[in-house]
Amino acid sequence: MIYELKEKCAVAFESGAIFLNEHTLVPVVVCSRTKVSVRLVLLDADVVPDIFLLKLASFQTLQVCKTVWRTPEIIEACYDCGT
Repeated sequence: MIYELKEKCAVAFESGAIFLNEHTLVPVVVCSRTKVSVRLVLLDADVVPDIFLLKLASFQTLQVCKTVWRTPEIIEACYDCGT
């Protein structure tokens, strides 16, 4: 799967949101995206669990994402992990 995450990324700069629960959203900006992964920039990545729901305008539905790595302000996650 690592080779898939390192494939050529498209720069997106699209806004979206991570659903923490039914009442709490965390705004995010997509800085790059591939067919299987997304890199998100947000104010505090520590509040986001390892598995989360992501909503982007370009997605028709919510995507279940699994964190691959993170820094305090960036999350790289896969959304087509087969999990």
